[in-house]
Amino acid sequence: MSIIKKLASQSVWYGLSTMVGRFLNYLLTPLLTYTFLPPEYGIISYIYAIISFANILFTYGMETTYFYFGKQQNEKKIFDNTFSMMLLSTVIFSSAIILFRNPIQHLFKIDFGAHYIIMMAALLFFDTLSVIPFAHLRSTGKAKKFAYIKLTGIITTVLLTLFFIKVIPGWYQSSNSMLHNFSALIYSPPLTVSVVFIANIIGSIVVLLFLYKEFAQVKLGIDKALTKQMLLYSLPLLLAGFAGMINETLDRIILTYLAEPASSAMHQQGVYGAVYKISILMTIFIQTFRYAAEPLFFAQSNASNSKENFARVMKYFSITCLFIFLFVILNMSWIKYFVGKNYWEGLHVVPILLAANLCLGIYLNQSMWYKLSGQTKFGAYISIVGAVITIVLNIILIPQIGYTGAAITTFITYASMMIISYIMSLKYYPINYDLKTMGVFLLLTIAIYAASTFIQSQNIASNGVLLAINELLLCLFLFVVYKKEIRRLVIVK
Repeated sequence: MSIIKKLASQSVWYGLSTMVGRFLNYLLTPLLTYTFLPPEYGIISYIYAIISFANILFTYGMETTYFYFGKQQNEKKIFDNTFSMMLLSTVIFSSAIILFRNPIQHLFKIDFGAHYIIMMAALLFFDTLSVIPFAHLRSTGKAKKFAYIKLTGIITTVLLTLFFIKVIPGWYQSSNSMLHNFSALIYSPPLTVSVVFIANIIGSIVVLLFLYKEFAQVKLGIDKALTKQMLLYSLPLLLAGFAGMINETLDRIILTYLAEPASSAMHQQGVYGAVYKISILMTIFIQTFRYAAEPLFFAQSNASNSKENFARVMKYFSITCLFIFLFVILNMSWIKYFVGKNYWEGLHVVPILLAANLCLGIYLNQSMWYKLSGQTKFGAYISIVGAVITIVLNIILIPQIGYTGAAITTFITYASMMIISYIMSLKYYPINYDLKTMGVFLLLTIAIYAASTFIQSQNIASNGVLLAINELLLCLFLFVVYKKEIRRLVIVK
């Protein structure tokens, strides 16, 4: 159980930065959805979807590549070479985006302002430069420093967003000429969503300043032979990353092109992007797990009982995800207030998105088999299959049922990838997962969800009584977890 204990210990700090940071960003959702109408919030969702795709190109799998080569060769040399590679490529990519901003604007139908292209380039530039320094902190076990810097950047972004949205507009209306002139530099009525990206860019710059000690260690220079080896390893990761981002984000881009009627595209974009945020608890846990687990799994890969440990981690991971699913769904009566009422029309897709993220989390857990075995090409194959499913189903479903079709596509895609990955792992890196126990908890989750849905549909209980029943059902799940797992859990000191 030592890997469980170590994973839990590091997860506390990675979880602190991820969970608290995501929660702070999550608290911005009501601010943004109560400030902006769905078409305006749709701009935010759309721009960040494009940034997510571009981020794959900017990082091209170098984070995982750094972990892989760092455990085999001189870590300092790998750090220097990796950062030098990314610095050069980031300057080239950012400059290209700014230089070709007009064609990019037309390609992505960003008819609400070319300045968004420049802000995208700036955000990608500053975020990318922090990737390898953060990976270095993770690989050297500096989880506390990692958490501190991450939180500093996030808190800066959140506070600046609040400042721009709540304070600056008041200054613009002020009779004080100095305050009015200052606010006029970044604000003019009506309030635009540009301020959200400006706050994010400044937050990213603050992060780089706090990573100064990591930058100070870098000796710039590119080893051609080493770079070739690293690129050969990372290329399948790049392809898998693009395919994975298609699975994760393409629906929000396709909505802009295929939504019917076309005039509703940004409205649907806004509603879908807002309700997607409600599934954030599942995403937070998955991200926390990945930060802590990936470097630890690499370090433990040669242990004699590594596969037993991986199977044990998977079981507890899946149980936790199922609990998060139930917690969100059974408490939807009050969780829905985290978005404005203009967005409630999309709440019906939240269970679908949570189930999709559950499948994604299990897939990401499984994906260690091809990373540990050095066969990253299989990750690319699986993601490409998922990308094909995503593209085909979105093209079919979005014109028919809008963002509901996008949510259904997301679930089918991740479920398919999860199943394919498991089948392939049986041949190349077999792990004896406790499928029986995981299946029992899955069936219990479905039964509880069905019971709650039935009671609500029959209108046999008031909202208060229904919430009380839902909490009892949630307690039932926890009780079964305690009886079957926690009470038997032996912690080896």
